[in-house]
Amino acid sequence: HMKRTDNKLKDLFENYFPSFEFKYPLYATQHVKKTIGRILSCRTVVLGCELYGCIEHRIGKVIPFSCGNRFCVSCANARGQAWLEDAVDTLTSIDTSYHFITITVPGAISQIIKYTKKLLLSEFFSSASGSLHYWSRKRGFLPGFVMVMQTSGDKLNFHVHIHLLITSGGLVFNRWIRNLHYPPAAILK
Repeated sequence: HMKRTDNKLKDLFENYFPSFEFKYPLYATQHVKKTIGRILSCRTVVLGCELYGCIEHRIGKVIPFSCGNRFCVSCANARGQAWLEDAVDTLTSIDTSYHFITITVPGAISQIIKYTKKLLLSEFFSSASGSLHYWSRKRGFLPGFVMVMQTSGDKLNFHVHIHLLITSGGLVFNRWIRNLHYPPAAILK
């Protein structure tokens, strides 16, 4: 008999994580268990709460705390929505068009990153950003860009890549120049 709530991710963890943990103990690390525990406790009194009420009318309302985890459907959605609105406001304030570029790593390096995530994910992100800055500085301009790293592909497999939204223009001596082109191979050389 499966439990069902409004949160499908919670349902999935409640119903299937114990058997997953038994079958694949190497993937059920302490970090994974802690993350799932926080998501399962999200918006319950387990994480604490605030109580609001009116003594005169004898009514009260309990507001449970959220987990704030980036993998939690409700918490990540709210933060993601706020970030998206801010990014859209910023990007639409610039009169230019944009290019979308995806930066990936070869499979062998991806496997190394998989087992040294903390160090190499940060290094990959910094290297991509640094390469872009270096490439554009050599050409005498400064573009605007937003980078988002993902560590899984469409099939939820481990696939490290960066999505890059970059202006087709850039600053040259405090003046905006339009119609710059980014041949993808040239950025990484």
